[in-house]
Amino acid sequence: MPVDAEAIPRLKDFKYRVEINGLEAAMVQEFEPGTRTHGVTVHSGAGMNHVAKEVGMVGFSNAVLRSVVPLAGTGRIYWENWLDQAQDPTTGNGGIPAQYQRNFSVFELAPDGTPTRVWEYIKAFPVSYKVNAKSSFDDCNDVFE
Repeated sequence: MPVDAEAIPRLKDFKYRVEINGLEAAMVQEFEPGTRTHGVTVHSGAGMNHVAKEVGMVGFSNAVLRSVVPLAGTGRIYWENWLDQAQDPTTGNGGIPAQYQRNFSVFELAPDGTPTRVWEYIKAFPVSYKVNAKSSFDDCNDVFE
């Protein structure tokens, strides 16, 4: 069930806010922005007695959101529907990229709730959704990647 951000009793535990296409979607306790890597192209031969290296393709690992609480207006069903738009598990049909790719932002929040830093993702989509064990002490263990 989605909630309003102000209704979360331990709001300061949620250091990140997610907005999808400019709309508030979730509060998050843990966020891994992902890693940027550069491939390496190695050249040799042509009379050289050593290899020469150049930068190749740029790669990005997946961003990971942990302990996600959906906010009012979207809710958990939004995230599940978003996954289904990419690949529907009941029919096995995949969607076209324009339908499931979205822009989203993750805002790091100061203790008073104001944004201090932002990460922006363009043409992104969720690739996994894990519902962790639930307990009465911590009911927001979902992980989105």
